[in-house]
Amino acid sequence: MKIRRMIIAVACVLLAAAIGITAYAAVSAKNGARKMQKYDPSCKAATDYYGYIKENEKSLSEQKKLVPPVYQEEDLLFNANYIFLARDFGFYDGLNSGSMTIRPTLAVYPGAAIRERDEHSSYVMYDTDTGYRLYLQLSDVNEMFLPVGVAVVVKDKLSHDDFSAIQVGDTIAAVEAVDSTATIMRRFVDGISGYDPASVEAYAAEGYPITTVHYLSDGLLKIEYGQMNENREPVITNIEFSEDYRMTDALGREVNYKIFDNDLPW
Repeated sequence: MKIRRMIIAVACVLLAAAIGITAYAAVSAKNGARKMQKYDPSCKAATDYYGYIKENEKSLSEQKKLVPPVYQEEDLLFNANYIFLARDFGFYDGLNSGSMTIRPTLAVYPGAAIRERDEHSSYVMYDTDTGYRLYLQLSDVNEMFLPVGVAVVVKDKLSHDDFSAIQVGDTIAAVEAVDSTATIMRRFVDGISGYDPASVEAYAAEGYPITTVHYLSDGLLKIEYGQMNENREPVITNIEFSEDYRMTDALGREVNYKIFDNDLPW
C-alpha cells in the first residue's frame, strides 16, 4: 500500500508588535513564554537558513551554557505544522515541500539555541513552558536542510535500567509510566486523524513506525510502535539501545544524537 505523503502548509513569522516595539518573539502574558510567529519569507532564516545556523551556533569550545528560548508547549509541540514528532524525518527527504525543513522552524520560532556538535553536525534546542526541551538534529549529510533522525524531547534524568521492564508487545502506556515524554509523543499521534491501526502498520512496513527516542544518562533508547490496538494505543514492536548515542535513521544513515552535558535540562 502506497502511503500518501503528508504535505503541510508553511506558516509565517509575526512582524513588529502594535505598540511599536519590534518583537523578536511575542510573549505570552500568562506565563512569559514566547508564542509561535508568522512566517516572514524575507527573514534571514528563510532566505539563508544555512548562513543563519552558522552565524548563531555556538561550539563547545566556547564553554558557554546555552539557554533555549521558552515557547508555549501547545505552540511548539502541538499547534504547529513544522515539527513532526514520533516519526523519522527521512519520511520527508526529497519532498519539495518546505514545511518540514529547518527553515520555517527557525523562522516561526526565532531565537533557537544552536550548538555545533562537530564539523559535520549541530543540534537546535527549544524549551517549553512545561519544562520539556526539544532537540532537532542537523547534519551536513543533507546540508542541514531537513532535521535527521527523530525529534527528541527530554525532561527528567533517566537511565536504561529505568526501562528494563518494558518489552515488545507492551503499549506506549508502559513507556509513559517511566518517561513523560512518551505522553507528549502519544498526544501528538492522537491528534493526527490519519493514524489508525491499518495506517500505522502500513507506515511501519515502509520503515516509518511511530517512534519515541529517549535520551538517557547512559545512552539512547529508541522504541518503535509498528502496531496500534483497537483503542488506538501504539504497541511496541522493536526496542534498540545505543551506549554511544548513535543510531541509524530510516534512510540507513548514522545519526549522532549526542548532547553536550551543559545543554541538558537535568
